[in-house]
Amino acid sequence: MSASVVSLLSRPHLRARVSVASLAWTEFLTLLPAAVISIYAFGRTALGVFLLSVFTSVAAETLLRFFSDKPLQFRNGSAFLNGLLVAFLLPPDSPWWLTVTGNLFAVGVGRELFGGPGCYIFQPALLARAFLLLAFPHTASAWLIPSHFSQAALLFNAAVLAGGGVLIYLRVIPWRVPFYYLGVALLISYFFQNHRLSEILRWGLLPLAFFYLTDFPALPVTGQGRILFAVTGAFFTVGLCGQSAGPADATYGILLANAAVPILDRCLRSRVLGECVNGTGKRGRNAQKGSRVEPLSVSGRLETND
Repeated sequence: MSASVVSLLSRPHLRARVSVASLAWTEFLTLLPAAVISIYAFGRTALGVFLLSVFTSVAAETLLRFFSDKPLQFRNGSAFLNGLLVAFLLPPDSPWWLTVTGNLFAVGVGRELFGGPGCYIFQPALLARAFLLLAFPHTASAWLIPSHFSQAALLFNAAVLAGGGVLIYLRVIPWRVPFYYLGVALLISYFFQNHRLSEILRWGLLPLAFFYLTDFPALPVTGQGRILFAVTGAFFTVGLCGQSAGPADATYGILLANAAVPILDRCLRSRVLGECVNGTGKRGRNAQKGSRVEPLSVSGRLETND
């Protein structure tokens, strides 16, 4: 007789209608208007970069999971979203090998090496950009600005703000993270480094705040942790990454903030239901942080595991 496997989870259970596929496809669709404006601004070469990036991301994840005997997950949209996020970080006239290399690194190292979607520590697209900037600095940072860039930049930022607003309204992303990140970054840049607002927006802080910084696997668990995470990312972006911050500094700043997430989760852990001190069922003044959690019986007495 074959033994059945039963998963035991703690109560209470809360069923939600959201899924990984709905979150990924919603974010993908909200990014499409910004992609269309980018193609309008930079031409057919940008269209080729977007198409090749999405195709490479989906193909790389499918092949890696197939040969490692893992279930295929290309229908949930996370690979499509990853390819689109990588494309936004590449120059519009990038050679094909740079686009392919960036997506292979994002999928193979940034996602699958850590266990797949939902298990990574660093944002995969930003990790791929950091790798490309270190391996191919001239090619990965060679941006040719068109003559009508100012008008296209206004439309692009408006599309990003609209997409971010939709994600916040649908509760796909937490509003505190982009709010505190942009607020702290703008205050430091404008008042302490004397950067103009137009110059700050050219760093790409808006898409980074709404679509890269809010990646749930790389976010802290608690609300306080997410606020400190956003503030830390802002300080790393415009404070610790050099006197004149730029797009590359923003990438490294968010990756450094991702590295601080385990520390924030450990220091700002939430109070567990049933945690008590001296059998009172409440946390007292002399309670030690990180004390052992014991279950409470129906009568209110503390059960021991002797």
